[in-house]
Amino acid sequence: MFVDRREPSTRIVFGLGTVAFEGRPDDIDCIVWGTTETGATIEVDPEVSLPYTVRLRVAGYSFDRLCVVVWRQGRKLGLDYAC
Repeated sequence: MFVDRREPSTRIVFGLGTVAFEGRPDDIDCIVWGTTETGATIEVDPEVSLPYTVRLRVAGYSFDRLCVVVWRQGRKLGLDYAC
């Protein structure tokens, strides 16, 4: 039986995006380092405090996904798609 052990393929590499969430009227700019079938890696200002659930949008790619923050290392965050 064949088992595919490859990592999910990267789709968007190094794009500009925004993060939105309830309680904040304006979006937060971010750098999207990469997206896969299951999530994304982004970079935001380290002073920004994000909630557990955010909406990630990437202009030019028609990309708009509800995400859950699963890890943070300094400026970089790992997001999983919520649905």
